[in-house]
Amino acid sequence: MELFGISFLFYFLPLFLGVYYITSEKNKPLTILLGSVIFYVLQDGIELWQVAVALMIVVVTFFIGLGMKKEKKCFLLLVGLILLGAVLVFFKCFRGGSYLPGGMSFYIFQMAAYLVDIHRGRTMPEDDLISYGAQMLMFPRLLSGPLAEPSQLQAQMAHPKVSQIRFRAGLQELVVGLCLKVLLADRLAGIWSRAQVIGFDSLSPAFAWLALIAFALRLYFDFHGYSMMAVGLGKLMGFELPRNFDSPYAARSVSDFYRRWHITLTRWFRQYVYIPLGGNRKGKPRQVFNILAVWILTGLWHGVGGNYLLWGAFLGLVIAAEKLWFHDRLQRLGVGANLYTVFVVLLSWVPFAIGDMEQLVAFLSRLFGLGQTGAGELMPYLPLVLAGILFASPLPERIFLKFRERVWFDCALFILFWISIYFVSTTAQDPFMYFNF
Repeated sequence: MELFGISFLFYFLPLFLGVYYITSEKNKPLTILLGSVIFYVLQDGIELWQVAVALMIVVVTFFIGLGMKKEKKCFLLLVGLILLGAVLVFFKCFRGGSYLPGGMSFYIFQMAAYLVDIHRGRTMPEDDLISYGAQMLMFPRLLSGPLAEPSQLQAQMAHPKVSQIRFRAGLQELVVGLCLKVLLADRLAGIWSRAQVIGFDSLSPAFAWLALIAFALRLYFDFHGYSMMAVGLGKLMGFELPRNFDSPYAARSVSDFYRRWHITLTRWFRQYVYIPLGGNRKGKPRQVFNILAVWILTGLWHGVGGNYLLWGAFLGLVIAAEKLWFHDRLQRLGVGANLYTVFVVLLSWVPFAIGDMEQLVAFLSRLFGLGQTGAGELMPYLPLVLAGILFASPLPERIFLKFRERVWFDCALFILFWISIYFVSTTAQDPFMYFNF
């Protein structure tokens, strides 16, 4: 079953919601857990042993958390974190991550946050295995997040608030997210694919930049679309899942960009890595070390290849330089700061997109090389890229928030939904990019 495909939207989701709505509040966690396990089993490429691994980790961390009610909190926390880290590293590294169960990076991070928050006194140990399993494996956020605050997730699981207002808002966000994925991300993917077919050595500089911009927009709409669908599904079930994107390409520094991009992962690394390492409280040299450590770990979280390590190290150095030397200057630059941010972020996507170092160098040489480009080479792709740039700005969200209560807006979304379904049913769909991580 392809996530958010025909089978999911017209069979699994209506059936699940029908059962969910007639289930008592007490038994809703069981419905969520069973629905999530069935959802996981039906995913393309998921094998039963991978589902068993996820359930086993849920059971083990549940009892570790339960044991932390008593003494030896530090010892049990250490055992839990070592276990989670070892499992994740093993599957990330074994055969190049080809056996990594879908969503493992996300549900392991969610469990780690749960155990740390118990130790910190920010959340109480869950004493209901079914409720805990439902929190960790809730299908809207199982494969790619967003990561949620454990205490908030726990409180909402005890009393999910299903209402007509939330149902309508959830449907709207589900449809908008689907449109971002199908009508923008999947269409933009063709431009990057075209660049690969031509060969990076043969690209003109103009087409290389166009392809890079298309890749950046595709990645944004792909993951932003998934996140909106996850939040929308959460509202259909009575949950408020956290927002994961906030117009990142309107940021005026790279550090600000990552406060707006994949917000919940950035928050996780800040709360559970950067601050425990000392944050900015132990002098500038230690702060630089902490920033680099966070970003190298972020790179390794995305993959064990040298390109991800390069991506993380590059961003860590840039963000450290911003914080230490020119943060205040950026704030005075206005639009210039935004242009700087977009330029640096675009360059950072090169190692993220290209794993082969020889090909990476070839692509960079074309970005900054010389060559002529005929207008005809770019024109077929410009309208789509310009549409992507427009929808990556804050304007569409402002329109969405302003008019989402109007009937005509629902009618427009209804039309866009069926257009998206047409594309889903008639063209091959690209899988969500963050399922690889």
